[in-house]
Amino acid sequence: MRKQKTFILKWNPEISSVRTDLWHFWKKHQNFVEANWSVWDYKKAQVGDRFFMVKVGNGVTGIVMEGSFASKPVLGEDWSGKGRKVYYCDLDINYIMDPEIDPIISTDDLTEAIPNFDWTKGHSGEILENEDADKLDELFKNFLEDNKNFDFANQVNLGMALDWNCIDSIPGMHEWLKTISKVSDYTEDFACNEEVYHDAVMTRFSMSRSNVCKFHLKTQYAEMDICAKGLMLLEAHVHRYSWIRSEFSLGLSEPGIFRIDLSDIVLYCTTVEFKNIKPVLMDEQ
Repeated sequence: MRKQKTFILKWNPEISSVRTDLWHFWKKHQNFVEANWSVWDYKKAQVGDRFFMVKVGNGVTGIVMEGSFASKPVLGEDWSGKGRKVYYCDLDINYIMDPEIDPIISTDDLTEAIPNFDWTKGHSGEILENEDADKLDELFKNFLEDNKNFDFANQVNLGMALDWNCIDSIPGMHEWLKTISKVSDYTEDFACNEEVYHDAVMTRFSMSRSNVCKFHLKTQYAEMDICAKGLMLLEAHVHRYSWIRSEFSLGLSEPGIFRIDLSDIVLYCTTVEFKNIKPVLMDEQ
């Protein structure tokens, strides 16, 4: 079995296509964004390889993201506009930090611990030698332990069903959360817990000629109709078990674009609304 490799990605917000405001959006909606990044040593990269993102340039610099590659390298448009051949890997994010307010491992700390690698400049997506990768792994483990009182635990991708940050963007979501809190042990503040949705089942799905998708969702504590308008993309991977699977998530994939995952259907749209919300009584479960 091939050993997991470690790659160092680099982010300079002053020249990158990912500006600081988009980085803040990624952090806020971490479990739902679909991010990718250029990889210089793409021929050595595979799905599952680990990455660390290092902020470089001016201001506070150091490790601001950790995770793994969620895809093989794919040739894409040059982010810099220079027409180069650039390969990108999708990112599965575990931790993402705001260097201005969050604790990070600084560039100075990295240089002291692993002096053989240039942490201040160079290409994004360079592979780290195995010995240095082991040192970085230990450094990051110690960093998490030293900052265990910081809210890192909630940043790990746990596959949340609903992105709490969307609550004011979706009509009916407040009512939905209040309904759940009335019939379950969860308060409204914690009603986005994944367990609330572990029995989510879609019972109806339709799409009109005007590309409006409607479906009925029944969960452990409540049921409702979901209306998705402004459809931009619909992916369906339907098989005989699709209608009994218990998967549901809803969040922003990028500003102004919602992503809904339900069983084996994934759709992107500009507007989502919850309607006809009703509690599920105990004798109905």
